[in-house]
Order: sequence, then structure tokens, then C-alpha cells
Amino acid sequence: MFGADNYVCSYGKTIKSRYDQDSYYNDIINMPTMKILLIDTNIRQNKGERATQIAELKHSRPELVDYNLRKYNISSTDICTNLVAMHNISQQDSIPLLEIQESVYQQLQTLIYEDQLIVQNLGLSHPSIDMIGSITRDLGCWGNPTGFGGLVFILLPPIIPEELFRNLERHLREMGFNIKRARVCCSGVRIDD
Repeated sequence: MFGADNYVCSYGKTIKSRYDQDSYYNDIINMPTMKILLIDTNIRQNKGERATQIAELKHSRPELVDYNLRKYNISSTDICTNLVAMHNISQQDSIPLLEIQESVYQQLQTLIYEDQLIVQNLGLSHPSIDMIGSITRDLGCWGNPTGFGGLVFILLPPIIPEELFRNLERHLREMGFNIKRARVCCSGVRIDD
């Protein structure tokens, strides 16, 4: 599992990981091409410190952590289900893809938002990441930290008006964040020029 973010960024696909009782497994699933915005938060979180925070929280408030982890599990499973469905639909010629993409996009946006709320509710978020979330939500987009080098990804709508994107980009740059447009798909993350 270690290096999963690196693997996905380099080679694509999505890794669906699950820990069940005493076994751990990964499934690699295909996903459709989606537009994202990568935002460098300039935050370099130490994963060891993060794991310690979670362990301490689990020890002091086990019911809260268990409840939120169950929610996170359901949400993550739903995200994978939506990505697989979107990929399968994108392989068919006879279906109005844009309408379906927009519908699944809305579901993914909600799930991404719920995932970030779980992290916030556990007190494990960072003020800069919360600020990015607030800015992007105001413009109708949702994001989540990647766990990869202080980046946050924002899932962009299948069709985003250039003016909306420029407003989002301008606002984030004014706040001191570096931004790159990208696409994520089966072949990995590709930075747009």
C-alpha cells in the first residue's frame, strides 16, 4: 500500500484498498478521464505524526473514531463504485455521456466533501486545506488532500466555464497557492500546459 499515491500518479488507475479483519488487499480499478486542479498547499505533513495523532485519538475517543471510519469506509466504497460506473458508461457509444458524467460528478463531489468533513470532524485537517475547501466550495467545486507532497486535488466539472475557472484560479493564487490544471485517468495524472 505504501507508495499508492505515487503509483496512481505515475501509472494511473485507482487503487481500492481494504483492510478486513486480519487481511489487507488492493484492487486496481479503471477510471474515466477527469479534469482536476492540483493545488500546492505548501504544507508538508509528516505521515508518522499523522498516524500518531490518529492512534492517540483512537485511544482517547474510540467511539468517535470508529464512527467516522465507518462513514469513511462507506463513502470510499461509493466513490469507487461511481468511478467504475462512469468508466463503464464511457466505454459505450450509445449513452449520452455528458449527462451521465454530470450526474456522477455531482455524486462524487458530495462524497469528496463528506470525506473532507470526516477529517475535519476528527481534528486532523489543516487550516490551509480548510481554506482551500471553502474557496472552492463557494465556486461549486470540491476538493480533498491527496496525501502526496502537500497537494490538494479539486475535482472539476466535466464542463467548466472558463470564467469560473479563472475566478477560482485567481482567488487561490491571491491566497498564495500554486495551481496546475491536470487530468487524471487510467494512464495517470497528466499536467495540462
